[in-house]
Amino acid sequence: MTEETGKTHEYKGRTYTEIPEEITEKLDIEPGEEIKFKNPQGKLVIITTEELEKQKEEQEKKKTRKKKKQEKEEEEDTKELGPQELEALQKIGEMKHWERTPENIEKKLNKKEIEKYKQMLDQNILFEYTKKGEKRIGIDRDYFELATDKEPKKDRVNKEKDKNKDTKKRKKTNKEKNPEPKQPMEKLEKQKYIVIENREEAEDLQKKLRKQDKGEEVKGVRGFDKKFYIMKKDKLDEIEKKIEEKKLLEEEKPITKIAEELELNQEQCKTALVLLREEGKVVEKGKNVYQTT
Repeated sequence: MTEETGKTHEYKGRTYTEIPEEITEKLDIEPGEEIKFKNPQGKLVIITTEELEKQKEEQEKKKTRKKKKQEKEEEEDTKELGPQELEALQKIGEMKHWERTPENIEKKLNKKEIEKYKQMLDQNILFEYTKKGEKRIGIDRDYFELATDKEPKKDRVNKEKDKNKDTKKRKKTNKEKNPEPKQPMEKLEKQKYIVIENREEAEDLQKKLRKQDKGEEVKGVRGFDKKFYIMKKDKLDEIEKKIEEKKLLEEEKPITKIAEELELNQEQCKTALVLLREEGKVVEKGKNVYQTT
């Protein structure tokens, strides 16, 4: 611990304090800068400046951010599901949403699974809510697809890999035969839908459609993810008709299953569902989980 000596001076009835140059250099205090003296307890006095306080505040913010990040990572680690948790979650996922009451769930699960079910409630993987005066159990949207997917994880991963390989082969083979349209208008005409992330691009497309008197032929909306979902009306009507005829959304379903049953790619399927949600014809029950109203 180093020690520096300062002096006090009397001038016109007031006392002035002289701070050693060594101290001002250490604290990076410029000549003429305002200095604050803090007295937190007893005879201890802290010298500080506005700049030093800002630095300290920024350091505290960094510490808080770091702590929150660690807590989030630890929380995510705790939410990794083992075989028993997955088994219990999928049994709950088999039940209709109106059947998922605490009593019904405990009847369906064995003793060990009930224990895992309670742990998942503590971890917010499952949550309680009340509907029509009855307590029910909901599944967090991040775990909904896992809860309703009965295919073993290993098989699912292998199938997805094979699917990706096939898709790449098809793309390579068809690239020269069917080149991807570059302009949004071309893409919309060819695919009957388009998803645009850039606002200016979406506005430019809207102007072109109006100019060609095609504004009434398409429907578009900005989704919660800030992307613009646009589709030809006749294509949207066709998809809506299929949903009604097959009664696809009488129960809540993840978008992966809806797309599969409608024989659409997920982007096209989501575009249709986002537009139908905007019209009040379907509701989004969870992340990418839909049901008719």
